Amino acid sequence: MMSPWILPEELRGELKRPLGEIYAEYPTWTGDTQILIAVGDIVSKTLIHAGFSPNITIIDGKTRRKEINNPAVLGDMSQTVTVENPPAHITDELWSAVASSIKEVAGGEKHINIMVMGEEDLAALPCISLAPDGSHVVYGQPDEGAVIVRVGQEIRDKVNRLLKKMEV
Repeated sequence: MMSPWILPEELRGELKRPLGEIYAEYPTWTGDTQILIAVGDIVSKTLIHAGFSPNITIIDGKTRRKEINNPAVLGDMSQTVTVENPPAHITDELWSAVASSIKEVAGGEKHINIMVMGEEDLAALPCISLAPDGSHVVYGQPDEGAVIVRVGQEIRDKVNRLLKKMEV
């Protein structure tokens, strides 16, 4: 499913609705997760400070399009990949970075930071589409908390239908 995607105006409202449950505070995981993916600087930093160890973080050094100090990174033992991705887009470069990162971290203790030059606003979509069942994708919902998506076929199908509507 390689294609550049651009968010059309008519889908913006639909994508503002959370794809999973919203939590004002992070719950304790009630079981194993295949892969834990954190999308967004605040979500990533909050998860790390709460003692979670995401396998993948996707950050852009901003919150609400404003630069932040000390972007969240997973530390010295992690690898960082840098990609270009404009606002309201999912580039082939971002898609490929997510796909290869998921393959690299699967079944291991490896951690990867994907640093987006531009915006990571839609990065949860390729994460949900590509992550194996039982993985968790966590992203921010402005003024509400964090959305936690447990990846399975039903949510993957929903996301893939959304991506089809965005194809260029």
